[in-house]
Amino acid sequence: YQRTRVQFDGELGSSSFVQVFADHERVDNPRSAFPSPVAGFELSQLENLRNRTEVFTARSDLEETPDFALGRVDSLGLALNHLIGRNQTIAMRYLARNARQQGAGKGLKIPYIPRHYAQFTSQWALAGGWLLGTSATFRTGRFRDDTNQEPISAGWAFGLTGYWEDASKHHGLQAILDNLLTRKQAG
Repeated sequence: YQRTRVQFDGELGSSSFVQVFADHERVDNPRSAFPSPVAGFELSQLENLRNRTEVFTARSDLEETPDFALGRVDSLGLALNHLIGRNQTIAMRYLARNARQQGAGKGLKIPYIPRHYAQFTSQWALAGGWLLGTSATFRTGRFRDDTNQEPISAGWAFGLTGYWEDASKHHGLQAILDNLLTRKQAG
């Protein structure tokens, strides 16, 4: 895995934050005749090892971990976070990508990576230890497999998150509803 990234992070006034980046990734996943002892392990499972999950951290823009042999991904990204008031924030994130396989699958798209990705979110801090959040995510068409035989159509997905924590921070409760109102199943 090789990666080159140029990124700018900065404040716009006292209530906004912006991030702009250009990213180039080259991935080589050599395939072997010998099975891996961790073949079923995915990067998303690392979050399960945390003692306490973060409530509103940015989620991965990919629905699943792509499985392919060799490829490159060129990305341009923009993110903006804005504090509307004392208790509400809004955020926007956009990614434009060119993700192509090389080697035996030369020219095929890398699984689960859309050409365009946009996400809009808002979070509220409420009285009594409550945090609420909403999200709307758009992805262009992509594929589930490295042979590009299993397409996933473009579309929107919506989500809701609720979190409560008592004043002593000993007890917490979190509920997440994701991929609401979608007509497809990504993974």
